[in-house]
Amino acid sequence: MRHVVVFCLLLLAAACGSSPDPSKAFERTVDGLCPSSPQQLTGTTAVGGGCETATECKPTCCSCSNGSLKNWLAVSCREGTCATAGVACADTRNDPVLCN
Repeated sequence: MRHVVVFCLLLLAAACGSSPDPSKAFERTVDGLCPSSPQQLTGTTAVGGGCETATECKPTCCSCSNGSLKNWLAVSCREGTCATAGVACADTRNDPVLCN
């Protein structure tokens, strides 16, 4: 019986764990630049700080790697922690509206 209780507690802990998929968000202006006064990404939690959603994190300005001059603000919350600028940019970079 004791093993069953331990097994159930382990299953419950696994079910309550963080999702492997990051919470992420981006924002840019109509001309494809990072907004100087963001309307959506107004979080203030620094890299490494705790978060439940990406919008709690302080945004970083990202740039396209394909030669496009467009930029965007990005945030990412991974496993309950605000991600670094590089990770936030990588997590949002594949959105087709950003660099095409």
